[in-house]
Amino acid sequence: MPKSKDILSESQILRLEEAFSLGCTDSEACFHADIGYETFKAYLKTNPEFADRREVLKQKPLILARQTVLKAIREDPKLALEYLDRLAKP
Repeated sequence: MPKSKDILSESQILRLEEAFSLGCTDSEACFHADIGYETFKAYLKTNPEFADRREVLKQKPLILARQTVLKAIREDPKLALEYLDRLAKP
């Protein structure tokens, strides 16, 4: 019987990480890695460090979007004002 850490192959883990880096949901990531959702949940239960990494990777698209906005703000004063206006709203 395989050990809990051996439920997923290294390539499946890499594909999960790739999907999470793109902002995919758990279901989408499972599809991308060609694994069942229940298998994924079992892996998370036995590998809490991966569960933490998943949450970090899911933030990557948001960080990239913020970087893109901030770069654009440097070049477009009107966009900077619009950004400030949105921040000021409750």
